[in-house]
Amino acid sequence: TSTARALSSVKSFYRFAEKEGHARNAALFTLKTPKLPKALPKALPARQSFQAIAEIGTLQEEDWIAKRDTAILMLLYGAGLRIGEALSLTPAHVMKGAESLTVTGKGSKQ
Repeated sequence: TSTARALSSVKSFYRFAEKEGHARNAALFTLKTPKLPKALPKALPARQSFQAIAEIGTLQEEDWIAKRDTAILMLLYGAGLRIGEALSLTPAHVMKGAESLTVTGKGSKQ
């Protein structure tokens, strides 16, 4: 990370210097930045996720808003839905008596 940041700084400096007409170093721009590993966010421990779900409902005074916010958080965190997928759900997505929910996501995948 430090090497990538340093190289980026040097490239930015030379880009500025070249634009201002002070210096030119074409070889510098052929260097590739080191590939950094992409870190995934850490999941909350089960106890903390249950606390977050319980707490979200207490932030609103109106009962229906508290229930809505709790349901959305459960869909986002528990089911892994994107915000757009969760907000696009309607009562038609829930089949009567079914224990599952059909969600259409990116690329029309279900």
